[in-house]
Amino acid sequence: MPGFKYACFISYRNSKAETGENTVFAEQLYDAIRDRVDNVLYNDLEDPANHLVFLDKKVMGHGEFINTILGQAICKSICWVVIFTRGYLRGSLWCASELESMLKLEQTRFNTLQIANPVKSFIIPILFRGDKADLPEALQNITFETKLAKFSLAYNRSTPLTNDAELEPEIAKLIDEIVHREKIILDQSPLEAGLCKDCDTFALVNVTEQAGYKKIQEFVQELKKKDPPPMAHS
Repeated sequence: MPGFKYACFISYRNSKAETGENTVFAEQLYDAIRDRVDNVLYNDLEDPANHLVFLDKKVMGHGEFINTILGQAICKSICWVVIFTRGYLRGSLWCASELESMLKLEQTRFNTLQIANPVKSFIIPILFRGDKADLPEALQNITFETKLAKFSLAYNRSTPLTNDAELEPEIAKLIDEIVHREKIILDQSPLEAGLCKDCDTFALVNVTEQAGYKKIQEFVQELKKKDPPPMAHS
């Protein structure tokens, strides 16, 4: 699709260990989406490396400015798959900074596409660990209902996510959700470029700086106060 580089951006809380379940699940989900989505998108993406899906470990190089690279990737993705765990919005706050950028860009997209009462979010959250009650109220109504979270019970099993026949329908369902969001964009406007003219300069709030850290802390607190949005996934 003109102006977009990725079908989706996967946001997750990095495990402390490379073999931690969050990291393993994110990597296997990356493989599962990447292997399937290129056959069903309406338009080719611009990424010459044919990544199609953005996952920090797979795409980012060493020494790159994390807030700039992640910000541009979020801006250039059709939608955002968020793997929620109880620790997603805590800790380093990088995940919270990603979510803050997603919500900001999503509103810009709704405005650009002139969608006043959206029934689909460009954010596709998967509740990987915990209960809906663990999520901020503003996000509870847009949680993507899937059985993919069962992977957390046996993340070190020998069968990869991509080869699990039981989970294959869930992966297909997720791919459908990604493609549906591409269709929303195509149906609403024959865009010659992306939904944002500032993708090349867009950056996350830098939580390593005092001002940025404070801003994202305030964002998390405000997020918990908001009412759920009037939207739900099918």
